[in-house]
Amino acid sequence: MADYAGAKKFVELIQITMGEDWSFDVRIGKWFWIIPIIVIASSLAIRWCRTGSVLGRSYEIDSAEFGVGNSKLTFKPNINDKSVAYKIWVELSTRKIGLPIDFDDDVIFEIYESWYSFFCSNERTY
Repeated sequence: MADYAGAKKFVELIQITMGEDWSFDVRIGKWFWIIPIIVIASSLAIRWCRTGSVLGRSYEIDSAEFGVGNSKLTFKPNINDKSVAYKIWVELSTRKIGLPIDFDDDVIFEIYESWYSFFCSNERTY
């Protein structure tokens, strides 16, 4: 391919040459590794979108560990924490506070009342 202005350059993904002594020389370009990475990443993304999990299993986090230097703190929720979190989730999902605001059809008083009653009921949840 002649090298002139306006000529399209192409990227060599893989180059295999054979020498006069029947030796093979295989050269793999840096862009060759991009193709498998894109294929793997896109297949994992498609699987995650379809099933909600990359490995086909769903995982639940039951503790979290935080550390700075040599110190570590481990947080593990107990049954009371889970119960309170569930009650708050139920309150959020059943009230106006958990829905997006529709400025054309919603009444502002109902939205404020939902916020007020949500925080009043959460004070009693603890």
